[in-house]
Amino acid sequence: MTKEKYAEIIGKIKLNAMYLKSSSGEIDRDAFFQGKEAEHLINIIDEPSMAVKDNDTVDVIHRYCVEMMLKTAEVKAAGKIECAFCLNYSPASCFSPEFFEEFKKANLHINTWPFFREFVYNMTARMNIPPITLPLLKVRKKEEKPPEKKKKQT
Repeated sequence: MTKEKYAEIIGKIKLNAMYLKSSSGEIDRDAFFQGKEAEHLINIIDEPSMAVKDNDTVDVIHRYCVEMMLKTAEVKAAGKIECAFCLNYSPASCFSPEFFEEFKKANLHINTWPFFREFVYNMTARMNIPPITLPLLKVRKKEEKPPEKKKKQT
C-alpha cells in the first residue's frame, strides 16, 4: 500500500469508542521480592486483531501482556498483567486486510500504548510492588535501524 493511499484512508476513518475489554493480573510477591540483588525483567507481548461488525464499524482488539520475571541464577516468573482494549472505528469498508497490516504497524500503538502504560503502572501499584513505568513509545522511520546496544567493557 502506498503512503498516499494509507494517508487517504486514515483521513476517512473515525474512532467511535475505546474501552478496556478485559483484564487480569497475578503476582508472586515472594518471588518478586526474593533477594535485593535479583534483576527484574519484563517482557511485553501485544496481539492486535480485527472484527467487522454489522453496523459498518470495525472492532480492533489490541491485547497486551506484560510478564514480570526475576533473574537470579535462573529466570523465574514473578507475575503477569494482561489486558485488551477495544477500539471501534468506522467505516468498516476502509479496513481491508492490507490496510489493517499497515495500521497495526503505524497507528494502533499510538492509540493504545498510553492507556496500557497507565494500566500497568496502576495495577502494579495495587499489587503493592514498586509501580512499573513502561518506556515511552518511540517511533522510528522505516529506514532507521534500532540503536545498537552498547557492550560493557570489563
